[in-house]
This record gives sequence, C-alpha cells and structure tokens, in this order.
Amino acid sequence: MADSAEFVIGAKVRCSDGAVCGEVERAVIDPAAGMVTHLVVRVKHHQVLDRLVPISLVDEGSGGSGVRLTCSAEEFGRLEAAEEKHQVTDSSFGYYAVHTPAVFPVVGPPEVVTDETVPFGEVDIRRDDTVRASDGEIGHVEGLVIDRASRHVTHVLLQEGHRWGRKHVAIPIETVTKVGDSVEVSLSKQQVHALPSIEIEQPNMNE
Repeated sequence: MADSAEFVIGAKVRCSDGAVCGEVERAVIDPAAGMVTHLVVRVKHHQVLDRLVPISLVDEGSGGSGVRLTCSAEEFGRLEAAEEKHQVTDSSFGYYAVHTPAVFPVVGPPEVVTDETVPFGEVDIRRDDTVRASDGEIGHVEGLVIDRASRHVTHVLLQEGHRWGRKHVAIPIETVTKVGDSVEVSLSKQQVHALPSIEIEQPNMNE
C-alpha cells in the first residue's frame, strides 16, 4: 500500500500553521464513486461546531495517526459546519410547590438538539461502526485506506475479534455491500479472520 494513506478515525488534525484543529470524527464517502469526499473534524471547544473538511484540503503526505491540512486555523474556522443546532421548543416548563397547595410554573431554557450533516447522497463512516460479515458481526471500523492519487477508498480498516484475540485487518472495498448504520461485507467470518493481520498506528489521545 505504498501509494495509499491510512486515515485512522480519531487521528489528530493540524492546520498548515501548526495549530491543532481537532481530531477526525468520521469520514464522508460518495458510495457511488467509492471516494472519500470529506473528513469531519471534531473541535474540542464545546462552543465551536465540528467542521466538514473537503478531502482536497488534506495534505498528500497525511495518514496514520496524524492528518495535516493545507489551510490555516483561521481558514479552517470558516469551513462549512458538519452539524446543525435546532431549538426544539421555545422553553421547557416544570412545576414546584413551596409548602403550600399552590403550584408554580418554572420556565427553563429552550431545548436544543444537534444534528450531524453530510452532503446529499453521501454517507459517513465513524470509528467503532459495526462491521457485519455475511454470517454475522465480525468487528468494528478503525478507519479507511484511500489511494493518494485518486482518493478512492481501497480498504476498510477493521478491528476484528474479541478481547483476548483482537487483530487489525484491511478489508478490500470490493467486498463492501452496504454502508449505513453498519458496514456490511460479502465475506464470511472465516474469510475475514483469514485476512493477514496489519499494524495500525494508533492516535495519541493525550496530545
């Protein structure tokens, strides 16, 4: 896979000026073209929305536990948000009584929900999404491998097995039959287990 790049979900993301933008939360793919179109970068600051980063802004040398962008932190902040906040109700009401039969309404803050967004017709893949073989669950997504030149997905990185026998394997994208709430492949559990073990550079969550 010399001409490929691994994108481990959870990898740290740095801008061109060296600033840490956040970490890869999910990858967005065009299922018809089999291409990665965006990375969703989770911003740790709770008041800043996650950003939808076009794959064209990812430095070609990126991969593994670190992703470098060709935009500055200021430019990153102007990218399209990857989530939307909606106010569900004008306010929420509760009731209480103070040592009397009378009941008084209490007005609370409005309820706000956050919806994740992806471009129309595309789907996202995130860390720990379930991977299902033709005969049952086989493991969880760790990331993707893409061809550096074409940006086409070539493999899905999988953590396969159970607590005392886990290994990482790369499942060829040609065997993926569905991407949605889970990733489904045409291989059997035995066929997935027979794939060679690979080393995945894990992101340092303490940086």
